[in-house]
Amino acid sequence: MLITGMHRNGTSALARTLSLLGAALPTDLVPANEGNPHGHWEPRGMVDLNDRMLADAGSDLYGVGDIAPDWFASPAAAAFTAEAVRLVGRSFGDEPLIVLKDPRTALLAPVWNRALAEAGYRVVHVLPLRHPADVALSLRRRHLKTIPYDAWVQPRGEAVWLRYTLAAVRGSRGHPRVFLRYSDLLADWRGEVGRVARDLGIAFPGLGTEKEGAVDAFLHGNAQAEDHHPAVDPDVRNLRGLDLAALASVCHAELCRVGDDNARVDAIHAEFSERIGGAGDLVATLENLYPLVWRFYEESTARREQLDLSLDAEARLREGQQRTWQALTQANNDRSSLQLALGSRDRQVVSLQGEVTHLERLVAEGEARFGALEDRLAAARTDLARLEHHHAAETGRMQRVLEDGEARVAAIHASTSWRVTAPLRALSRRVRGRA
Repeated sequence: MLITGMHRNGTSALARTLSLLGAALPTDLVPANEGNPHGHWEPRGMVDLNDRMLADAGSDLYGVGDIAPDWFASPAAAAFTAEAVRLVGRSFGDEPLIVLKDPRTALLAPVWNRALAEAGYRVVHVLPLRHPADVALSLRRRHLKTIPYDAWVQPRGEAVWLRYTLAAVRGSRGHPRVFLRYSDLLADWRGEVGRVARDLGIAFPGLGTEKEGAVDAFLHGNAQAEDHHPAVDPDVRNLRGLDLAALASVCHAELCRVGDDNARVDAIHAEFSERIGGAGDLVATLENLYPLVWRFYEESTARREQLDLSLDAEARLREGQQRTWQALTQANNDRSSLQLALGSRDRQVVSLQGEVTHLERLVAEGEARFGALEDRLAAARTDLARLEHHHAAETGRMQRVLEDGEARVAAIHASTSWRVTAPLRALSRRVRGRA
């Protein structure tokens, strides 16, 4: 399945929807970014290859001129086709149902039709449609998110839409295909995918409650209200009387109403090609201005960044200088404080030295008194020793006197006279008792 259509036509939303329903995506997807936060769902290898093919064919991504038809029959195109076959093999292996999306494919459909057929696939195209005014506005908004100048002034967006859409329609001829309006996909994706499956003869393997819920959630995040546009009569015969924006609106109305009736689409293509060819020099000049403006923007941005860096560096130097002055002032203040503290310390030292001298004198006097006390203590110890010796001698003498007395008493008690006089002593005690 080739999603073949213009940028901002809903190609990303459609590719992701089909992949959620079972069509295999390649592995090397371009990541989401500010321009498409919900994801591009296109392979990096395919994008790079398409860019190289456009450059070789003398074209570019947002140019408005067709690729010369004979380029598709050139040896270069054949070599690119072989490379595309190898890329499909690496990206999908044996997957039976695959979806490929890159808007550039619309401009290079003949190459991819051949490459996918050589890889063994039945090639079918799904062509999403969105009003060219909405596409031009979406491109302008995306562009202005990253680049501060408007490269999508009217009718550039409509002209690029015509180039892509006409190339997609003409390049998908001869293959099964279906047209699908982006607004219809958002409003009723089940009905639209069912129609795609019937018209292309495809059975999606991923249908079911879980997968359908995933599609609902994804498309809800992608939903965007489209502006209402004046009704356009697609049967306008005088195409030459229309400006490019109106010509794009007529083409959109024609494709939405009947699809590709060949003659009508070819007439619109011829009118568009004639205008682009007739104004070729002017278009080329305008297209060449955009790279110049872009380079000016890049250089001015770089200069501005350099200026901002210089201003930041100057501000940092000024801040450093201010900090240095503050540090110097603080150092001077600290020095003054230290000098005052040093003077106070000197006075404290003198005072302490006086106190030390006084203490030393007190210590000397104490030591003298301590020496005298030691002498007195020594004399007292001598007197004590002498007294202890005299006491010991006196104690010995008294002990001997006591012992001598006790011996004499014992001798008296043992004598005959003491025994003979015992009755007299007893009578004397009784007499003393009566008295």
